[in-house]
Amino acid sequence: MKKKILLFTILSTLIMGCQVQDIQQTPPDVNTITSENKFIYLGVGEEYKGLSIETDATVDVDLTYQSKNEDILTIDNEGIITGVSQGRTTILVYVTHKPEIELEVEVFVYNLSELKSYDGDEEWQWTSSYKINEYIADLTGDNPDEIRYNIIANSFDYLGTPYSQQVRYGPSYDCSSFIDDLYLKNYDTTVGSATYYMLTVLKNYKASFEDREIGDMLFGTDGTYNHVGIYLGNDIMIHSAYSFGENTVSSIYYGPFSALK
Repeated sequence: MKKKILLFTILSTLIMGCQVQDIQQTPPDVNTITSENKFIYLGVGEEYKGLSIETDATVDVDLTYQSKNEDILTIDNEGIITGVSQGRTTILVYVTHKPEIELEVEVFVYNLSELKSYDGDEEWQWTSSYKINEYIADLTGDNPDEIRYNIIANSFDYLGTPYSQQVRYGPSYDCSSFIDDLYLKNYDTTVGSATYYMLTVLKNYKASFEDREIGDMLFGTDGTYNHVGIYLGNDIMIHSAYSFGENTVSSIYYGPFSALK
């Protein structure tokens, strides 16, 4: 009798183990994959941990991450992105057991420029920000968030272009012609060919510097000369600057504005 009970117990354990194994091996049903990230930008050597991926599965799904160009960025199994060199590429994310369910996210990697020294005597101040994308939205009827995403994404095409106050609309730019050219090319709308005209065009969209938001145009001055750039968040901006000699991404507290920090 004991042998029969033991045999029954062993068989029951084996059957239940097989059933559990079958359940564990059944992949979850998933048909869509989405991301809140329209695009991502980060500096060389920086890590980005904000990649947001969702599926329509009711349980967690194993995902696979790939970089289309590992010379520009890498991405690990947890979806953490690391910038390697300046450039533009995409990351591919797909459901591991169903690779046809996939999406791509565009990523921009920039070199964060720094000035080793600044010998100028001018006292520069950031005085205001301008809701430039809301201005364009009011003219075009487009969504201001979509405009902001589009403008920032396309602004990276200007990185490394030379600074010049003589040849201003390509292949070189100064601070105002860079921004004006960006909106001309993407929305067929001028925001002013010089800072004076920009402030006139955008006078109804002025906000305080402290209320700056991603995508805003920042305005600063030493009382005689002016400077503008596009705010990228985290106290960095993209701009065409005399101090750097080119279009670049830097801290908003670079060089002439360093005393403000």
